[in-house]
Amino acid sequence: MLIELSGNLRLIIAIILSPLISILIYKPLYSIATKKGLFKAVNGRSSHNGNIPDFGGVILFASIFITTLLLIQFPHPEMQYVLLAFALIWAIGLYDDLMVMPAKKKLAAEVIVSLIIIVGGGLYFTNFHGLLGINEIPKIMGMLFTLFMMVGIINAINMIDGIDGLCSGIAIISISAFSFWFFKNGYINYSIIGFTSVASLIPFFIRNVFSVERKIFLGDNGSMLLGVIISVLAIKFCELETITNRWMHTENSPAVAFTIIAIPVLDTVRIIVVRIYQRKSPLYADKSHIHHRMLILLNNSHKKSTFILLMLHLSFIIMAMFCTRLTNEELIIITITAFSTIYGLLYLNAKKVFKNIPLIFDK
Repeated sequence: MLIELSGNLRLIIAIILSPLISILIYKPLYSIATKKGLFKAVNGRSSHNGNIPDFGGVILFASIFITTLLLIQFPHPEMQYVLLAFALIWAIGLYDDLMVMPAKKKLAAEVIVSLIIIVGGGLYFTNFHGLLGINEIPKIMGMLFTLFMMVGIINAINMIDGIDGLCSGIAIISISAFSFWFFKNGYINYSIIGFTSVASLIPFFIRNVFSVERKIFLGDNGSMLLGVIISVLAIKFCELETITNRWMHTENSPAVAFTIIAIPVLDTVRIIVVRIYQRKSPLYADKSHIHHRMLILLNNSHKKSTFILLMLHLSFIIMAMFCTRLTNEELIIITITAFSTIYGLLYLNAKKVFKNIPLIFDK
C-alpha cells in the first residue's frame, strides 16, 4: 500500500503523480469542452477574446483529489473534512461556471464549505500570537474569525483570476511557501496537499500563459478550490506555530501568513472599501483590480503584467521570511505600506494612459 511508504517517498510520488494525471486528462477534457461549447463567456469585464474553455479546475481537482486520497495517511484529525470541503467548493465553482450562481448564493455556499472545515474538522484559530496584544482566544471568537478569513481568501483568490497565469502563479508561490515549512517541520499530510497542488498547477500555468491554440482557464471551480487550499494551509501554519522549537519558528505567524497572500487580499480589501464608498455593493463586478491597471499600463500584455505581479508577490514572501522577529503589527504595517506604494506608483504612472477612462478614484 502506498500509505505505508515513508513520508518523504510518498511526497516524491505525489509530486510525480499529480502532474501526470493533469497531463493525461487534459486532451480528452479539452475535446469534450470544444465539442460541447463549454467556453468562458466574454463580457465587458473580460480581458481576453475568443472562445476558451474554463475547465482548468476540473484538471486541478482530479489530480489533487486522486493523489491525496492515495497518499495521505488516515485517520487524521481533520483531513477527511478538508478533502470534503475541497470536493464541495469545486462542485460549487463548476456549477457557477456552467449555470452562473447569484453572488449571494455563492457567498452562502462558501460559508457552508468553511463551516465544514471549522466545525467538522475542528480547524480554526485558537491563538493570535500576540496580535493586538492577544494570544489565546475563546473558541467561538476563533471560529467566527476563521470563517471571516476563509470566505475572504476564497473571494480574494477568485477575484485575482483575471489575466493569464496570475491566479495560478500566485497560488504556486504562496502554496510553495507554506508547503516547504510543513515539509521541514515533518507535517507530511499537509506538505503532500501543498506540493501536490503546486505540481498540478505547473502544467496548467504553462498552458494558460504560453499556449495559443489550446489555452485553458481555471474557471471559478479552479480559483475557488485554490482559495480553500490556501486558507486551510494558512490556518494550519498559524496553529502549528503555537508549538515552539520548530524549523524557522516565527513570533508573528499571523502577519507572516498575511504577507504570504498579501497582494490578492489587499487588492480585494481596497476594491471593497472603494465600492462601499461609492455606495455600490461589495459584490459589484468591475475592472478596477490591480491586474487591470497593470494591463492598461503595459498595453494589454498579459505575460508582462503577470510576471511583474508575480515578482512583486514573491518579494512579499521573501520579506516575510526575513521579518519573522518583528511584531505582528510591524510586519502588517510594512506589508500594507508596500502594497499601497506599489498601487500608488502604478496609478500615477498609468494615469495619462487611461486618462479618458472613468476611474474609481475620480468620483
